Amino acid sequence: MLVMMASLVMTSAFASVQIQPPVQHLFDGHTHYVDFMQQSDDIQHIVAEMKANHVDDMVIMGLPVQKKWSAIDTIEPLNPYDDNAKLYYYSATDEILARAIESLPKREQKKFHPFICGFNPTDKNAVAHIERMMAWHPHLWQGIGEILTRHGQITDLTEGETATANHPALSLVYDYAAQHHLPVLIHSDISPQNINKDSPFAQQPLYLSEIEFAVASHPTTIFIWAHAGLNSHLIPGNMVVLLDALLAKYHNLYIDLADYPLSYMIKKGKVNADWLALMEKYDDRFIFGTDMVKNFSDYAHILSLYQPLMHALSEKTAQKVFSDNMRNLLKFT
Repeated sequence: MLVMMASLVMTSAFASVQIQPPVQHLFDGHTHYVDFMQQSDDIQHIVAEMKANHVDDMVIMGLPVQKKWSAIDTIEPLNPYDDNAKLYYYSATDEILARAIESLPKREQKKFHPFICGFNPTDKNAVAHIERMMAWHPHLWQGIGEILTRHGQITDLTEGETATANHPALSLVYDYAAQHHLPVLIHSDISPQNINKDSPFAQQPLYLSEIEFAVASHPTTIFIWAHAGLNSHLIPGNMVVLLDALLAKYHNLYIDLADYPLSYMIKKGKVNADWLALMEKYDDRFIFGTDMVKNFSDYAHILSLYQPLMHALSEKTAQKVFSDNMRNLLKFT
């Protein structure tokens, strides 16, 4: 079901950056400890990068799928797109993450806020895995995700049926999340990738109904929509208006700003004024994240890409987006 588009004054302009005091206690709301090969840097390296870049807290996850090294391929793939071998669901990703965090001193463990993701989102037994992780590592887990549903080529390469945000198996996960006050970070692209820009479908949010059904039918579950449903290949001309309508209608919906939204918001160091107006209007509903995967050596550079946004927002809103909003969501865990 598509929401009626809410009104938002559109300026089609880019706002000049105003320098504001730095945000206190940065909270990175979206990172991955492992890559699609389930490989990672040492957790101590991540701790060091956090300290060097003034990041106090971090939501961190595994990745729910692993790339297969097929017997017919002589070279081991390094990322999901190296060859046509499939991805398969890999539940040990959560245990890899848990053991890494628990290897740290207590004071450093507190910096990390791990989410459970190692389950098949088309399997009604997914909740059993979540319950097992909660029992094996009590008081560790603080959320669920990143759940991978519509995800372009990742979806095409993953074995089994297509995962969607409105899949019946995920309904059970959403119910569990609400009962245990666990926010759900979900990746659900708003439309297919690689559509020809001249296609009549290029501007259409073809998959919007899937994420909207999930949010609407589980009003007590907190949903964090990864990347705002965007992707580097998508061409959503009315995205700000669409998000305005969704945020007005669903108070349990939050927007993750990791990675892809940056290319829509920031051009040549200036932030789009329509996005700024939206974030100021819903200043408690947007969450900063970097989507770092495995190797954090480039952390300083990735963080620097968000500086124009941090400085263009009002000081109050910047503090919320880059720190307080995620912190407040996790108060109930």
